[in-house]
Amino acid sequence: MIKPLRADYDAFLFARIGESANGMSVSILSTLARQNLYPWQEAAELSKMPTKAAIDRLATHIANGAEPPCDVNAEALAQRCIELLPHRRLIEPPGSLSTIRTDPQPLFSTDHLIMPHPKEIMLILVVVLAGTVAFHYATRDDATAPSQTVTRTIIAKPPNR
Repeated sequence: MIKPLRADYDAFLFARIGESANGMSVSILSTLARQNLYPWQEAAELSKMPTKAAIDRLATHIANGAEPPCDVNAEALAQRCIELLPHRRLIEPPGSLSTIRTDPQPLFSTDHLIMPHPKEIMLILVVVLAGTVAFHYATRDDATAPSQTVTRTIIAKPPNR
């Protein structure tokens, strides 16, 4: 079964890395495809790897490409392209970081969050309301229950005359 194409790899896969001898643009996608690799799968594997290992692997692919770009340092090009991959590891093994980024990075990304459907929101509200009502009845005091009537007999003394 073929996995669906992921748009979050587009910036990486369509990154231009040079020109072929006939003047055609060469991208990461075309370089990987010429080596009989499935580009989206390779991008997914590279995004899971530590940075240094991913750079080395991509540099090898660039250097071994059918028509590698002329006068290009494959490792420097690979390093630039690896930064375009989504979901890079936040914690790398010691010594594996190739560069230290000084620009502020967000703590988390909301790009992958999906707004729930209004029917789902209503269902959640109904469940919460039902739970609140059930909790109320389960924890109510007996003071709200009808109290027993206490009957006292009052005996009146006749007035002293």
